[in-house]
Amino acid sequence: MSANPQEIVRIYIDNSNLWIQGQKTHARKRNLKVLTDPTWRFHLGRLESILIDAILTEEAPRVTTHLYGSTPPLVDAIWNKFKAQGTVVRTYKRGGWTGREKGVDGKLIAESVKYAVRDECEGISSHVVIVSGDRDLADSAVAEILECGFPVHVWAWRNSLADIYRKMQEECERLHVHLLDDYMEAFGYCETTFRVEKARISPHSIVVLDPMPKADAIQELVSDLEISCWQYVNQKQRPNASSQDLIIIPVYSEEMSHDSLVDLFIFAKRTLEKHDLIVMTYLDYCQQYWGSNPIETLAVSNRFDELSDTRPYSPEKPPASSNDKNDPNDGFVTPNRQARKFKEHALKKEK
Repeated sequence: MSANPQEIVRIYIDNSNLWIQGQKTHARKRNLKVLTDPTWRFHLGRLESILIDAILTEEAPRVTTHLYGSTPPLVDAIWNKFKAQGTVVRTYKRGGWTGREKGVDGKLIAESVKYAVRDECEGISSHVVIVSGDRDLADSAVAEILECGFPVHVWAWRNSLADIYRKMQEECERLHVHLLDDYMEAFGYCETTFRVEKARISPHSIVVLDPMPKADAIQELVSDLEISCWQYVNQKQRPNASSQDLIIIPVYSEEMSHDSLVDLFIFAKRTLEKHDLIVMTYLDYCQQYWGSNPIETLAVSNRFDELSDTRPYSPEKPPASSNDKNDPNDGFVTPNRQARKFKEHALKKEK
């Protein structure tokens, strides 16, 4: 099939489904003992080429790409790169404490259907690509676009593809379902180092000096918080330090009150000091050790390189998935559901 002036490929990407589920898939592929691999990233240009190649094989078509997701990490500038490359980026704030996205699904549905109806009226031959296996998009977006007479290509990870898409594919020849797993190496890569946007790091972020000897105690604390956090190490190492210092940054610090941030720090400090760890705020840490030589780069802890597991992952028996595209962790920390006391206290503060 060749492209013509009245032919266009419209790509709609649910970033949470693509990125978070991709990190989970990569963690299983590497046999890590953690739920997600926070170092995994995707190359948008390579992904677009794969998506387009599944549709057209001759002349390059006109392409529009829309990326939907929550506000990006404070130390990740890749979203700005997407914009510079012509991608339409739609970002939305997450809920304060729950972390659930606001408006992502609704905007993706509204825009994809709007352009499908417009193309049908104007006689444009559209090929629609939706990168998400979320169940909510099946009836509200995919079915509506198919009604307009356009082919729809749904791309998703095996662990997040809702069963309804397989059934719809059997009933409609214009619907094509593809697995991102088959192309992970072609468009994915790992990045362990990030430039610091210092102004956006809360001064009350938690810094743990010489963390490695008590890494398990720190992980237990972070898991119990029920507040999503990024965990990075300072690439600069203090003189006589036994390991790189760990910086624990609350994901939603910009939406948290001053009192809540202070409570969070005090809770972490008291908990970790029981394990003979030294804990200080990010502001005190910068002033005391790096005042005239500011921190410029943070890195994902190399502890992830030590988490290899001898148990192989079996694709025939994938773990059960809740298909939770609204995972509040953004691929960095997996909170469990145990420590309610601190969260209840924080919620009262927030109210």
